[in-house]
Amino acid sequence: IFSGNGPPVWLWPVLYIIWTPGILGFLLSFYSIVRYPYLSLATGGLQLPGFTRTWIWTFVGVIFYFLGTIFLLLGVGSRFAPMPPMSKSELVLILYLAIELLFIGFLFATYKREKHVTVSTFIELTFGFGILLFPIYLPFILIGSLRCRQRLSALKNSRHS
Repeated sequence: IFSGNGPPVWLWPVLYIIWTPGILGFLLSFYSIVRYPYLSLATGGLQLPGFTRTWIWTFVGVIFYFLGTIFLLLGVGSRFAPMPPMSKSELVLILYLAIELLFIGFLFATYKREKHVTVSTFIELTFGFGILLFPIYLPFILIGSLRCRQRLSALKNSRHS
């Protein structure tokens, strides 16, 4: 497919056509999480059949928390420890993995759909596949969570007034 000095001329339009819907999907999910963080309250959230909170799930969550903390310390500590320095791409990968493991630990150990509305909306909007990309979504989830708290607080205050 690659002959000569680079990719063929026809490859770029094909890549644009293929990747445009994916990029638009990402942008729309970012916007939706920030603009409508309380969406799961209206829809009831994504139902997880057969998943009940038991001690085993809490234990599994704690294991993921532990692994995430180890990777976080490895990533941050690599700059200060007497070990061969990591490349920037290795550091980014380790920190990405640490955030991912901490989030999975949160999902197993403490996540409740009714209490963590923005996370529930995030999981619902991405059909669960967003869990693998959580570190990319993290800033949007934090902003959406702040907006959701403000909206719910304002709604609660207006009902009491």
